[in-house]
Amino acid sequence: MNTENARSRDTLITPLEEAARIARADARESENNRESEALPPKKAEARKDRNPRGLFQKVPGKNSPWWIRYVDAQGRYHREKAGTKGSAIDLYRKRKNQALNGKKLPEKLRGRSVPFSELCDDTDAYIRRRYARPQHDLGRLEKIKKWFGSRAAESITSPEVEAALSRAKDEGNWSSSSHNHHHTLLSLTYRPAIRNGKVEKNPVRGIRREPENNSRVRFLTAEEERRIREAIKSNPAWCEHEPELTLSLSTGLRLGSMYRNLVWENIDLAARVATVPQTKNGDFRAYSIECRPDESAHGVSFPRRRNRPGCAERGR
Repeated sequence: MNTENARSRDTLITPLEEAARIARADARESENNRESEALPPKKAEARKDRNPRGLFQKVPGKNSPWWIRYVDAQGRYHREKAGTKGSAIDLYRKRKNQALNGKKLPEKLRGRSVPFSELCDDTDAYIRRRYARPQHDLGRLEKIKKWFGSRAAESITSPEVEAALSRAKDEGNWSSSSHNHHHTLLSLTYRPAIRNGKVEKNPVRGIRREPENNSRVRFLTAEEERRIREAIKSNPAWCEHEPELTLSLSTGLRLGSMYRNLVWENIDLAARVATVPQTKNGDFRAYSIECRPDESAHGVSFPRRRNRPGCAERGR
């Protein structure tokens, strides 16, 4: 019986004792390793006060902003201002994730902020170079320039632009057409800047224009036409321009089309039709002429200057 008890003890208890012995040995070894790796108190305290990895302050202090320092996917070092410590930690993690994903960061991450006034100056030069009559838009541009001044163009948001337009409309009692003219000019200030790489987005995009209905039917009455002709005839310097009034009234030509596009090559005397290859809107237009250029016996002939057609005034 004693032999059987001893055999059972060796079978059941001995493995348990061996496992306990091994566990105690492992615990003693881990404790020894921790003690060997423990730092002196001064070094441990210094490590505790150390800034998180990648974060620093140029001027230590509670109110001093935090910066981050990191390496992008191309191996280049960057420094970026974040603000608070929490924001710096979040920004550092974001930049590191972008670097791990191989995303290329902008070349001018720390480039200068382009003021809105500089965009307006570029637009001023563009309007003077491209517009035939830039005075009206240059006046509007001066008003727009005062809205945001030297503020960074990239920081201007769509709600701020919309609020500025609404405020200016209320103060100036603008019509919908005036509102839309300023809206278009604001958008124009950003288009060349995006093309030149000064800004990345246009805050005016997405802001709806106001509906406008400026259509009207306007014509001279017989009395108004008579008074205009009398005023022209009363001044010797204006007399030669009366046929031009007749041509304008009979065709409805715009001023630019009449004095720049209406040349002899565009006149069909037989059909009494004047054609303008390209109007202000870029369209082709044909106009019916009531007076024939060759009927000079009925009145004063239209001055033949700069290859422009002649037009005689029909007797009334």
